[in-house]
Amino acid sequence: MNEHRERMSDLLREIVGRIEQHPSRALPFHEFMRLALYHPKWGYYRNPKTKLGKRGDFFTSAHAGDVFGRVLARLFLRMMRVTGRTRDWTVVDMGAGDGRIAAQFAGGLLESGGWPQGVTLWLVDTSPVHRELQRQAMDNIPVPWRQAASLREIPRTPLSFVYGNELVDALPVHRIKKERGALFESFVTLKESKGELQEVWLPLSPESPDDDLVPLLCRMDDGQTLEWQPDARKWLEETAAWIREGYLLTVDYGGGTEDLLARPDGTVRGFSGHRVIGDVLQNPGEIDLTAHVNFDLLERWGENAGLRTLAREPQSRFLIRAGAMELMPVSAARDPFSPEARRVRALLQLIHPDAMGERFWALLQSKGLPDPLIGDPRENEKT
Repeated sequence: MNEHRERMSDLLREIVGRIEQHPSRALPFHEFMRLALYHPKWGYYRNPKTKLGKRGDFFTSAHAGDVFGRVLARLFLRMMRVTGRTRDWTVVDMGAGDGRIAAQFAGGLLESGGWPQGVTLWLVDTSPVHRELQRQAMDNIPVPWRQAASLREIPRTPLSFVYGNELVDALPVHRIKKERGALFESFVTLKESKGELQEVWLPLSPESPDDDLVPLLCRMDDGQTLEWQPDARKWLEETAAWIREGYLLTVDYGGGTEDLLARPDGTVRGFSGHRVIGDVLQNPGEIDLTAHVNFDLLERWGENAGLRTLAREPQSRFLIRAGAMELMPVSAARDPFSPEARRVRALLQLIHPDAMGERFWALLQSKGLPDPLIGDPRENEKT
């Protein structure tokens, strides 16, 4: 074992150490996922390697041209118009990554008549690597913006718009399987002979199920695996409590309970270099780990926390209703490399059903404020 340990990465040695200290000599999968992604020194999101875009491991909507954040800016303008309140807003980009969405959002507002007075943009991310990329992205954009490691660091204001794009899918999950009528949970242990990690299934603790998990367990078929996301509930409840009056927008890939139960092997995936990695235990800290989001639960948890659901729909429909087509060039571009042509391609990538339009879902929730997507919000503008 010692000879294998010498060849291990720092993070793998840390994981092996925790496995050896665990009473069952196995680490719950959700703890492994947390270490692999968020270890303060060696986690994936602390890794300086390029993660986003063509040279990274995956694309996000922010990398489809410069459109996504600009649509959010138009949505925010609708929020101000429909409420008739244009001051004392805090806009929060949760899991801001490389800062592209925030930069696009700021640019979109500036292009729409200037930055509203009394509005501050916050970029929330725990990664020092990402925070440096954010500073580069926001450099020379003349808007009031700040950075924070968590929502708790941000002063609460009367009004807020919080959005998270592909945030929830990266939160740690429990993996649960039903086999011959019995329930098991995924743990990570060690192949002693090879110094490699492997998955084992141990009986699900009777203390594990809660009121939201039990109905899911009852609907599982034999041989089926599903993910349970208590970290997502904690994030949503904390965010809802932080908002005094405002909106929460979650955009991610996933679906309802029926959609996720239709995937018998579960939805946990690894990504590296835009390739799906079958063995998600290999090279911890070097590959991205994700799981599909259960929007049924996000909606229910939000309602229990005082939020009202305004929209839950495919990204394509949501972006169109939020004003995406207002960004479409008026005339067709003859030069395929012109800014107008690139803008058209970006819009199509975001809304086309065969691209990102139907793979991603949007959930818009509010606390004490009206729906900005109904009708023409300018009709509600106070004079």
